[in-house]
Amino acid sequence: MIDFRGKSDVAGLYITYWSLRDPLCQTQSLAYLRELTKLGHEFALITFEQPKYALDGEQAAAARKELAEGGIHWYPLRYHKRFSLLATGFDCLCGVVAGARLVFRHRARVAHSRASIPAAMGLVLSRLCRIKFLYDADSALSEEYADIGHWRRDGLAFKVTAWFESLARQSASSVVFLTEQLRRDLSHELNARAPVTVIPCCVDTNKFRFDAGARARRRSELGLGDEKLFVYVGKIGSWYLIDETFEFFRTARQEIGAARLLILTGDAPEAFHEVAERCGVGQEAYDVRHAGHDEVVEWLSASDAGLALIRQVSSKRGSSPVKVGEYLATGLPVVITSGIGDYSALIEKERLGAVVDSLTPAEYLESTERLLSLWAEGASLRDRCRGAAETHASLDAVGRVRYQAVYEQLL
Repeated sequence: MIDFRGKSDVAGLYITYWSLRDPLCQTQSLAYLRELTKLGHEFALITFEQPKYALDGEQAAAARKELAEGGIHWYPLRYHKRFSLLATGFDCLCGVVAGARLVFRHRARVAHSRASIPAAMGLVLSRLCRIKFLYDADSALSEEYADIGHWRRDGLAFKVTAWFESLARQSASSVVFLTEQLRRDLSHELNARAPVTVIPCCVDTNKFRFDAGARARRRSELGLGDEKLFVYVGKIGSWYLIDETFEFFRTARQEIGAARLLILTGDAPEAFHEVAERCGVGQEAYDVRHAGHDEVVEWLSASDAGLALIRQVSSKRGSSPVKVGEYLATGLPVVITSGIGDYSALIEKERLGAVVDSLTPAEYLESTERLLSLWAEGASLRDRCRGAAETHASLDAVGRVRYQAVYEQLL
């Protein structure tokens, strides 16, 4: 049950469909809010809590206290899953009811929604409460779900979500996109009076930086000598091409000799073992590990290249994969498929890795040769990758600065 008794003025009511402990909430919502609170803004935060991220009473109270001390007033709602479309609709209704009470209690001046489902709540609240609406668009959920076959384009779920996304773009007081590509593609749908800002998924570059000591420790833990270590951070399935990732690694290993693949994931290892066996990669050649967010940077420091083979579909023009920014910030060259947000073009242009155009052995071999050439540059490659992250994806230099400008305009 939400306690509405606390009362203080806040700049915005921030609505996300992520759970508080979800890594995406931590890095792509809370990280930005914490930066903005340093500038004197306070926020009310609505999250939707899934069972796998559940906090017990003591943990929730501690989290609420810690956030409130930092100027973020947290109001968790329950996430519903059964009967998907109806459950999402019910969650939206709960978000609007709770949000309206919070706007009244905290005198919020902006409804700030992150991604498509919260956008429906933010849009309704902005009209109901007569406050400004910041549509933090992320990528287009309707297009993503259609691209992977989860929704039919002539189905109700797709049509309703796409309609809300379009309405949000046309109605918002300000719009944030993740990529320049998506901004250009959707410029015809935007409210001509609403400022549009591009803010990619940013990385805390003070935290994600190469650590030579961690590299030695973690490589020793894996029993590595001079072998090249490829790393993949993330899930299995959906937009992530895990079969192709193993196939790329198999080709690269044949070309460069001794090499290992490290997979950092929250998913069950068995799913990756099945893919590896299917692709002809023995268990001696790869490791699957679960790593806390604070440990990821150590494993990236131990690695030599980051893998981000992502499904090449039209919706990915609006994608800004967090893992790519983390790879670059730690000084890793990146192997990425073409057409992924702004990153594919950036990696090609600034020689930050290899861009895979077609998912074929010949293309994998060409990308491996590209990596060999880049690795020959030594420390200058690491410095170049790090510099790109600081310029294009830094939480401090990019995220905070651009969100600050957005809020200055809205308030």
